[in-house]
Amino acid sequence: PGLDEDDMLEFTACERKPNSRLSCQIRIDQDLDGLVLNLPESQ
Repeated sequence: PGLDEDDMLEFTACERKPNSRLSCQIRIDQDLDGLVLNLPESQ
């Protein structure tokens, strides 16, 4: 994550993990085929 994204991830409702990303920063393409996403119950 870039600096701005890193700052925003500090304010998540759930525990932040090393691979946490903002969904708006994920570029969808064929390389992500089979990707498993874990979403928090609330944010």
